[in-house]
Order: sequence, then structure tokens, then C-alpha cells
Amino acid sequence: MKIFIRRIFLFTLMGSVGGLSAFAASVPVADVAPIAKRRLPVELAQRLATVSPPAPLSPDVVLPFNPVAFGQPDPEEQRAIEQALANQQAVREAPSGGPGGAPARGATDREQLAAIASKILPKGSVLVGRDKEPNLVIANKFYKIGSKFTVSYSGVDYVLELTAIDNTTFTLRLNGEAITRPIKPAAKTSP
Repeated sequence: MKIFIRRIFLFTLMGSVGGLSAFAASVPVADVAPIAKRRLPVELAQRLATVSPPAPLSPDVVLPFNPVAFGQPDPEEQRAIEQALANQQAVREAPSGGPGGAPARGATDREQLAAIASKILPKGSVLVGRDKEPNLVIANKFYKIGSKFTVSYSGVDYVLELTAIDNTTFTLRLNGEAITRPIKPAAKTSP
């Protein structure tokens, strides 16, 4: 019985070796199809890969991602700033100590700015955009460096300019005078 199993194993081994040799002797199949068979897909690929330039836009089309005058101030806001500047100039030219909230006699621009700036309470600062431009948050509005905004103080509108924003402070300018204030006021401690 052992001889029979050995013979079966030997014949099986010889058959598999012979089959492998016959498979190796056969003609290898090419990895690339013949030219005639490849021509149609190549022509189709060339037609699909051709880039045609888009048709030019008409001049009256408004671009949704870059509208004209996007960075310009709002006309209503610009009128308010101009009106506040005119009112501020009128207050400066009027005699000091007058009624209607006019500054007291001897109040300088620096004193006015200090009084106005003490009433401005920003919520914080935020870095905006790819360039990480700092913006100051005052009453849920964002103001970047160079922004001008109107502030009413004692019945008079003043135009302040935001000139600098640091991590903990911001700087305001009024009529050439500048003052730096903390973004968050110091915490009050009880005795």
C-alpha cells in the first residue's frame, strides 16, 4: 500500500512538472493590445482631453465673488461720517462751555478723546482672514485697523479712527491725538 501511495505521488508530481513546463513553453500573452485595438480609445481620450477656452463674459455681468466697489464703505455710513466731521468742526469753532453738550472751556482734544475712549467697551479682538488681520469687536461689529466710526458723546458726534490693535490694547485717534486703551477693562476687586 505504501508503494501504491508513493507511485501516485510520483506520477502527480511528474504531471504537475510537465504541465508547468508546457505552460512555460507556450507563447506569452502581450500586456499591451495591438495598435488597431488601441486606436479608438486613444482617439476618444484625445478628444476628451482637449481644453476649449470658455466664452468671454459680457461686460454687464456682475461677478458674484468680486463685485464692483465691494471694499468701499457704505454710502449711508460715509454720509454719517461726513456729517459727524462737520458737527465736530462746528463744535470746535463754537465758543466753549456752550449748551447742548459742548465741551467745557479748556477741554483739549486729548481730554475729549480720553473721555470718549473710556466709554468704548470692546468685547475682544479677533484675527480674521488668511493674513490673520486683527479686528476689534465693539457692539457685535468688527473694526479693522484704519476704520473710522462715529461715536456720540454728550450730544455731539465724533469720528474716531482705529489706528492699532495689539493682543491686549487698541489705539484710537481724534484730531491728531491718540490714546491707547485696554481691550478688556481691569477686573474690579471688592475690599
